[in-house]
Amino acid sequence: MGDWREMGWYSGNTHTHYHLQIDEDPDERLRLVPPAEALDVSVISYLIRNDSPYITNRYPVGRLPQFSRDGTIMDMGEEARNNRTFGDFGYGHCLFLNIPRAIEPVSTGLLSKDGNAPDFPTLSMLCAEARRLGGTTIWCHNGGGMELPVVAALGDLDAFNLADGLDADYARYYDLLNCGFRIPASSGTDWWIYDHNRVFVRIAGDFHYDSWIAGLREGRTLVTNGPLLDLKVDGQGPGARLERASPAVARVEVRALSRIPFDAVEIVQDGVVVASQPAVGGREVRLEREIPLRRGGWLAARVQSSARSYGGAAVFAHTSPVYVRVAGTPARRAEAAGRFIDEIEESQSFIRKNYRFATDADRAVAIRRFGSASARYHKIARSSEE
Repeated sequence: MGDWREMGWYSGNTHTHYHLQIDEDPDERLRLVPPAEALDVSVISYLIRNDSPYITNRYPVGRLPQFSRDGTIMDMGEEARNNRTFGDFGYGHCLFLNIPRAIEPVSTGLLSKDGNAPDFPTLSMLCAEARRLGGTTIWCHNGGGMELPVVAALGDLDAFNLADGLDADYARYYDLLNCGFRIPASSGTDWWIYDHNRVFVRIAGDFHYDSWIAGLREGRTLVTNGPLLDLKVDGQGPGARLERASPAVARVEVRALSRIPFDAVEIVQDGVVVASQPAVGGREVRLEREIPLRRGGWLAARVQSSARSYGGAAVFAHTSPVYVRVAGTPARRAEAAGRFIDEIEESQSFIRKNYRFATDADRAVAIRRFGSASARYHKIARSSEE
């Protein structure tokens, strides 16, 4: 598949914490491990957690030049969080990269410093503030949380972390794409484990953090915990936007190579597998197909595998989509929008009954944000039926 560095691909881990009970000397780990794992970008996330000593919280938010060495760029970001219970997402978890300062409050409600803070501001409000300051927002953990559809609908989501400490699950990601949102795939490891999930970003020009972030936000990405995966749709790679005046046919080319055995490579169109090719010897495959483009949507490639990685996770790889507009229309799927409409209604009911707010006005602000998102999904559902 050639030299990926020469082709402009640079790897990163967007989500890492170190625990005091595991890492008594995180400085040494930060100096040695990312370069040893050939990570070009490694992002540590500040995290408020009252039940666990996160030693990486001692670093200041922003670039960490003292640990940027041997080609690896280090950044200290943030993970903003809200849960219903300690094991159940509330609003959800979202990463903020490339921010000039911490976005406060870092955690709300049950996950605040004393566990008694209000469930306000909402996570979508914190995302909006992070982006206002020039930061990049990445939703964590396969899209878990009530506010994922809200942040996407309000336009403050830059990327979506698949896997991210879990086995990859694509359902919510595909629903967002099928609502017409252009959201790149990203990934990270969450805890200190390396050589698992990472995101490869194809950059334009010289490699530096800003060019890597730009490539991530533009969707020129592949996420993987082992296999390398290359996608071309009519010669264009992930993140490309194709315009077709009328229904057409696209030539899709996929190549995959892996040191870990996998079963097959698949072409995914609007969330449905439309072509598959078994891996030769379990480690290499080339797939070429002509795929009809009957309406606006997206195309991506992924690796299907029953194998587990060296760390015990399901082997996976997934490209960001190539987006297609046919006769001026993007992806619009009423069923995907309908699922988010129902979910938002349930979330509003839960918030009214269970979440804590300092004032009724704050509660009203939170509920209105969900309502604004619901209105957007109703519009998407109507337009898909026209």
